[in-house]
Amino acid sequence: MEIPGAMTGSETREDRGALHGAVHNVPSRNERFLIRLRDRLELLMRCHRYTVIDLAEEMCLSRRQLYRRVRATTGETPGDLMRRYRLERVASLLAADAGTVAAIARQTGFSSAGRLSRSFRAAYGMTPSRYREQPEAR
Repeated sequence: MEIPGAMTGSETREDRGALHGAVHNVPSRNERFLIRLRDRLELLMRCHRYTVIDLAEEMCLSRRQLYRRVRATTGETPGDLMRRYRLERVASLLAADAGTVAAIARQTGFSSAGRLSRSFRAAYGMTPSRYREQPEAR
């Protein structure tokens, strides 16, 4: 009896995966972790007082487990990752001219436009307004 979809004697698993493509498109454990992490950061970004502890709770991990996983996967601490992610989001909103600096500060969880400006200047070497004026920012 022949089973539909079964490998033939001359077909290897690699051949089978190449033929159907599904085997090679499965995200790795680290990729799934990073996707979950990004999704949780998006949820927490609107709250200006979120902490690494809040992120750990959202990820259903202890603070220490989160630290180890994030450090092993990205090479950054969770706090540094959160800060970089937030500032990258600010940069993309500025490049898209998505509102005033104060509005972008509220969207990305900064407590004020001044706080956003100080953090942005430390990371990018220029103010958010100057960054927006740069032609390569768009």
